[in-house]
Formats: sequence, structure tokens, C-alpha cells
Amino acid sequence: MLDIVNALQRSPAVKQVQVIDLIDEATVKYLKCRADLLDGSTLHINESSVLGSNKYSYHWQDAQNQLIIRWDNVPHHRHLPSFPHHRHEGGTVHESPRVSIDEVLNEIEPRFRTAGILP
Repeated sequence: MLDIVNALQRSPAVKQVQVIDLIDEATVKYLKCRADLLDGSTLHINESSVLGSNKYSYHWQDAQNQLIIRWDNVPHHRHLPSFPHHRHEGGTVHESPRVSIDEVLNEIEPRFRTAGILP
């Protein structure tokens, strides 16, 4: 779980990281944190691994708390080929592979570059 925090701290798009809860034991791993981004948006991260069950949610919202994208594996979109993995964007749900924090940041950072927020 600390690899997620480290990736956030290394990202040029992240202004500040706040670890809200962290358990890093042999059989239980859990991370809840938030990253404040340079444009005023926020990335909320929840990851857990308990007895082989892995759950995740990366929820990116703008400064007005409106959803930009959320990647997660809550098992409620059975029609998608990537079930249970999916992403919410623009009011719709799309198939998505299991994503890592690096893949999430690789989506955010180019958008910041295009917007002139990052060089």
C-alpha cells in the first residue's frame, strides 16, 4: 500500500497527499487516502486486500466535487466484459481493466499537460 502513497508523492500533478487510514499487515492490507491535485481537483483512493479479496476505487472529482472519473471493481455492472472492473465517466459506465495508481496518474498527468497545468 505504501507504493501507492509513494507514486502519488512522486507525481508532478499532486500537490499534497493525506493518508486517512493505513493497515499494512501480512493478511490485511488497507489504504484510504486523498491526493489534492494542482488544478484543485481531488483523487480519493481506497484499496483493500483481505484473504485474497481485492477491492479498489480511484475516485477523481473536480473542485466542485463533481465526478470526473471513477475506476472501481464494485460488482454491479455484470453486463460489461471487464466485470467487475469498470469506470464511471460523463454519467456513463465503461468497461475497464483493473487499473493501478500508475495508470490512473498516466491518465491525469497528460490532461494537466494539455490544459497547461503541467509543463
